Amino acid sequence: FDQVANPTGGGVRRFQLWCKHLIGVTPPLLYGRNLSGGIWRRMTGGKHGVMPKRESIEVVVGAPIRVPKIADPTNAQIDEYHALYVSALKDLYDTHRRLFHKLKREGSHEDLAK
Repeated sequence: FDQVANPTGGGVRRFQLWCKHLIGVTPPLLYGRNLSGGIWRRMTGGKHGVMPKRESIEVVVGAPIRVPKIADPTNAQIDEYHALYVSALKDLYDTHRRLFHKLKREGSHEDLAK
């Protein structure tokens, strides 16, 4: 899906904030691809639909992290293994980010364009 532009003060943002006030959640306004020739296609000119777009999903799996089974772990032990997990996740991201980063996205980091 792609999300509709939502600048501060715009109509979409006001609608979302109104919904959040009314029901407690903010509905996203998104669009994908069209599958039918029905009324939705006629309303949008055949360009957009409500089905997800066909795009690849890249999955990267890192090395396993060995964590012993501890019946009653201390906060220090939890922090230790959490730090190990975060470090491994950052390393995995840094290793593979250039392969999968899409430069067409807004806010792309300049260092990835090199």
